[in-house]
Amino acid sequence: MSESESENALAVEPDAAGNATGQRSLTLGQASSEILWLMTQTASHRHFFMADAEWLIFAPVARARFRMYRDEKGGPAGCVLWASLSDEVEKRVESGASRLAPADWTSGENLWIIDVIAPRGKAAAMIEDMRNNVFKGRRFKFHATDKDGKRTVQTVEPAAETSADSV
Repeated sequence: MSESESENALAVEPDAAGNATGQRSLTLGQASSEILWLMTQTASHRHFFMADAEWLIFAPVARARFRMYRDEKGGPAGCVLWASLSDEVEKRVESGASRLAPADWTSGENLWIIDVIAPRGKAAAMIEDMRNNVFKGRRFKFHATDKDGKRTVQTVEPAAETSADSV
């Protein structure tokens, strides 16, 4: 790996417990403080109110609906907050509702990425990691925002399975 590739490397948090697969155990306080710090590093998140931490940070962390990404030195580099929504809650989110009640985060089987916090970029790589690992074999959705601020629902289909038999 070249020096510039090393500087831009993004690693998934190793080892899992109470978090998305492949994640090390973090206490509620550790995970929440790392996510809060990441939010202060992005223009789209830094103006949130402290009250937003309850629904946007504490609720998904308490329900193991987050995935941390690390830089080459082991520091927080990004985070994906995701939910498994009921049909009713999914309809609200599809129509643009952004706040979830605590119980909404685990209310059903419809997978959604609620937020990607990526101060150094790499959001696409994080979404691809979610597709290939956490959501492997399952469809999920997220809102994409274009440069003009218009939000659209994006649906990501499962990655195609490859096998030695199909070669």
